[in-house]
Amino acid sequence: PRVGYSIANGTVIPYYGELPSCYTDGTLEPCAADLFGKRVVLVGLGSAGSAIAVQLAAAGVSHFDIWDNDVWEKQNLSRAVAGISDVGERKVNVAEHLIREKNPVAKVVKHDADVMLDSDAFEAAVKDCDVVGVCTDNNESRFFIDDIAREHKKIAVFARAFARAEGGDAFLSVPDGVGYAESVKMMACGREVVLNENQGRRRGDIPAYASEEDVGIIVQPGLGVDVMPIIYWHLKLILMVLAKGTPSELKSFQEETEDNNYFFWGAVRREGNPFEHFAPMCNPGDRPCCFRWYGMRLTAE
Repeated sequence: PRVGYSIANGTVIPYYGELPSCYTDGTLEPCAADLFGKRVVLVGLGSAGSAIAVQLAAAGVSHFDIWDNDVWEKQNLSRAVAGISDVGERKVNVAEHLIREKNPVAKVVKHDADVMLDSDAFEAAVKDCDVVGVCTDNNESRFFIDDIAREHKKIAVFARAFARAEGGDAFLSVPDGVGYAESVKMMACGREVVLNENQGRRRGDIPAYASEEDVGIIVQPGLGVDVMPIIYWHLKLILMVLAKGTPSELKSFQEETEDNNYFFWGAVRREGNPFEHFAPMCNPGDRPCCFRWYGMRLTAE
């Protein structure tokens, strides 16, 4: 089955049809009709969140509650689906446009707000959703989101990139398992993205020769391809939750990952970073290596 649309008298009309057999062997086609009715709450629409929104729309998800109270800035562009014409635009508005470009029948509810300051509206959105995707840049908001999701028995999927795009991680929080706050102490955590100039200069993420005018462009080094592995894993985990019980080939992904709830990606071996002692991929021996995902199960014990 397939979800499509036609336009009659200016009205978009969704329909369900059949794809030729040669197009039904991919990952998502068999469950597209099931994804059409799914509702996703997505918090944080930066380089990861906006890309995930676009891919979920392309997969057939038809209802989004998107949250972000920020605008696109110059330093965001090297990693993002947004372009130079989007600088200064509200992230929720840009995300809505991108979603509708992929799925014109999708319903998008925008929240240009902080989830912690508009907690009643956020709780109402979570209560009615199928999964919560979390791409925020601080633990305070992540803890809050996870508490709300667990209160309403919802699965939340967290993902983040480390500073200088040197790696990243993802965490699957289920109501009866370890929560995000509990797991932070156990995570193989790297440095998080630089949030201000002083911090960046002190840690060496912003070179000493960089002028104040240039800082806005280089605070977040790395291209979109550098964070794409984190985006990919986050997206797959969300789709796995949404596609549960359908004939999708994502069942295979679930079988491969079902014993794990925490995943991390090492992209760069550099002195002083979490992956400093990782072995080269060509000959890792009994050590982990960069450019590879690792999964593990975190438990309260």
